[in-house]
This record gives sequence, structure tokens and C-alpha cells, in this order.
Amino acid sequence: MKDISIAENIFLGNHQKKKGVIDWNRTMHKAKVVLGELNVEIDPRETVSNISAAYQQLVSIARTLAVGSNIIIFDEPTASLTINEATHLFDVIRKLKAQGKSIVVITHHLDEVEELSDRVSIMRDGKMVKVGLTKDMTVDEMIFHMANETVEKSQKVHREYSQDIFFEVEGFSRRKEFEDVSFSVRRGEIFGVAGLVG
Repeated sequence: MKDISIAENIFLGNHQKKKGVIDWNRTMHKAKVVLGELNVEIDPRETVSNISAAYQQLVSIARTLAVGSNIIIFDEPTASLTINEATHLFDVIRKLKAQGKSIVVITHHLDEVEELSDRVSIMRDGKMVKVGLTKDMTVDEMIFHMANETVEKSQKVHREYSQDIFFEVEGFSRRKEFEDVSFSVRRGEIFGVAGLVG
């Protein structure tokens, strides 16, 4: 729920109470403690809609810890995270594992499987096709079981394209967002734009 505070999200339906009334001071304090366990320094009074996707995910993890969950499932956890945010999340996952929590990570990113998991289960067409220790399975083997065939690694191919400029932008700016952006796109060229998430 994005329109309430971080603390309210963490203790949703389980607020700290005193004589049957929500004790907001204790709720905020306990929220800070739980967030601190995840190395998150953020004001628990902040509204969830005002924080990044990475922090929203950490708030969800804090909620599971607050209710005493011992199994935590992550579904494509890095889909909207930057590299630094993903690194922090992985550190949190390792910390939870060290505390004895059971972690399930659902992902298509095999580098994440290699980095985080002890055991891997591969599904194809809704059926479990392979279960094994991650250390005993190469990425190529994982791909084989996912695709049911050997997938050849593609090689970068030099592509020819026209030198004729089809589209050109010069000095494009938008107040407080970007400034003086210039580029040109040639006929038949694939032009990629990359940047940070958000």
C-alpha cells in the first residue's frame, strides 16, 4: 500500500499498541529497528509512494521480518533495480540466509542464480525438469534444461548501414530533467539509449 507510511506498511494490521490504541512512537521505533537490520536508513514516517522501487522492496522484506516469517520468496527481485541497488539487495538476502531464513529466488537472470543460490530448480512448460546443486551445474547446463536444446552463443556481427542521416537532434533540453542532448540516427541503423533505472 503506497499511500501510507513505511512504518504502517511494515506493521500493517500488527501495529504496536498500548491499552488497545496504536502506539505510534513504539511503531516508528520498531520500524526503525527492523529497517536497521536490513541496513536501511530511512524515515519510517515517509510515505511509501515517495521512495524508490528498491526501498519499496526492502520495506516488503521488513514486513516479512516483522511478522516472523522464516520463508521469503523473491520474484524477479532485480527487475527494476540499478546495479548498486541489486548489490545491496543481494547483501540483504545473504544476511537473511545467515540468520537461518529460507530464501526462494525466482529469476531468469542466471548470474543471479549462480551468485545467490545453493540449489537450483529449473521449470519448463510448467514442469520441473531439473533440480540440483548450483555448484554442480554450469550456466550452459541451466540454459540447456530451460530450452531443451543447446543454445549457440551469438557473436557480434558487424552490420552495414547507410551513412545518410535519417533523423537528427541537436541541443535538446527539458528543464530539470536533461540538457543539451544531441544525436543522429542513420538510415537502417539501430540506435540504443541506455541509462540508470528511473
